[in-house]
Amino acid sequence: MTTAVLVVWGVSLALALILTLVAVVLLLRVIGTAREIDALAGRTLPAAKNIAASTAAIKGLEATKSVGGQILSTAKSIDNAAGSIERTLKTLATALGQGGR
Repeated sequence: MTTAVLVVWGVSLALALILTLVAVVLLLRVIGTAREIDALAGRTLPAAKNIAASTAAIKGLEATKSVGGQILSTAKSIDNAAGSIERTLKTLATALGQGGR
């Protein structure tokens, strides 16, 4: 019976060693992949920062668009007022007998 126990113990020990080696190999692969991800993230980070900085201007463009609409509205009002002044001056010149010269 002692021999059977030694055989079972030896087989169990060998199996544990094999499983431990497999676990170590898998762990090394995970560590290698994690290092590769870290390296790629380090190279990607500056580009991501530049993209964020470049797209930050989009918010400013939205504000500019709204101000541009207000400027257009004001310009149309000025144009209408200038047209009214022009018509009034032509009417006045005609009334004064200058014929709009």
